Amino acid sequence: MKNFTKTLFVLLLFLFTTEGMYAQTIISENTGFRFTNFGLQCDPAEFTTSREFVLNEHGVNTEFVINGAQVGFDQNFNSGEFTLTYNVYSVNQAYPDGWPASRTLLTSQVATYDNDDFQTLKEVTFDTPVTVQPTDRIVLEVVKPDTVMGVFDSSASETGPDYLTASCGIPDPLESTSIGFPDYNVVANLKGEVLNFTDVSQTERDALVDFYNATNGDAWFDNLNWNTTSPVSTWRGV
Repeated sequence: MKNFTKTLFVLLLFLFTTEGMYAQTIISENTGFRFTNFGLQCDPAEFTTSREFVLNEHGVNTEFVINGAQVGFDQNFNSGEFTLTYNVYSVNQAYPDGWPASRTLLTSQVATYDNDDFQTLKEVTFDTPVTVQPTDRIVLEVVKPDTVMGVFDSSASETGPDYLTASCGIPDPLESTSIGFPDYNVVANLKGEVLNFTDVSQTERDALVDFYNATNGDAWFDNLNWNTTSPVSTWRGV
């Protein structure tokens, strides 16, 4: 009976944890968005911006489903529509060391914009979301086509470096500060969902309490915080 109860306990915990709630999360290295009417550009050339994100440094401690991105646009020096390509990579060392050999492409998305999108923070949703681990190093790369355009500029500070490449003379990723633009801060964020174990519904809490009572939880070897007013995330084993 004791082994059966233990097995049932583990099974129920598995069901509750795997059916947790997903919370939409933005992973950002920017402290705000204050556009400056200034953008970098080549005339014309392919231009990319990129950032590295280590998810557990942003409070993510479980699987993270990357399903989109946010990008701030500054100004367009041409009229009409243009496209941006969003690439999400995992890297096996701190970015940009070893680039591009260090990268593995996880997902990619093309989006079309026009002049009305400038001076705004836009979101794109990926057709193919990807699940990553909290210790993964993720690089978001945004590729601008062969047009004259400056993008992603904000006067707000940032908590991590942004990098630039351009076919007009910057073949390898360089920090924008290293090429003479100390106030040029890329606005490019990851968007996704993290499995949230702490925010459970009352129905789920009641089901755990029913299980606790049905299996004589007061006599468990370790029932820390069970059937109390403490958050369910602090109940031993949940």
